[in-house]
Amino acid sequence: MGFSFEKQDLDLVLVPTGLLIMFVYHLDLLFRYVYRPHTTFMGSENNEKRAWVENIMKDKQRNVSVALTVTSSNTNAAIYLATISLTLCSIIGAWITNSTYTLLDSTIIYGDTSQSTMAINF
Repeated sequence: MGFSFEKQDLDLVLVPTGLLIMFVYHLDLLFRYVYRPHTTFMGSENNEKRAWVENIMKDKQRNVSVALTVTSSNTNAAIYLATISLTLCSIIGAWITNSTYTLLDSTIIYGDTSQSTMAINF
């Protein structure tokens, strides 16, 4: 009377486990960011930015051009990277939709490949 684990039951275990791990990780990250921000990358970045602004504001006349150049460079870099990201997403989406190879009929997918499960997954 043992439990026979079928290939179709794999999604019933892996999907909730993955969601639970992701949820716990994000709760831990939120807790650390709110109560101990110096232990996260975002918190240390904020401290470094605050120190940089204080250093720039000490001598306003000399450092105005440096501050404007750094701010302009950061803005341009963010816009450039966002443009590249959107372009790559569009290219990948067009490539996948125009492909004759169907992902849903693939043998790469392991687990339940019934139509109802595929509709939920994709």
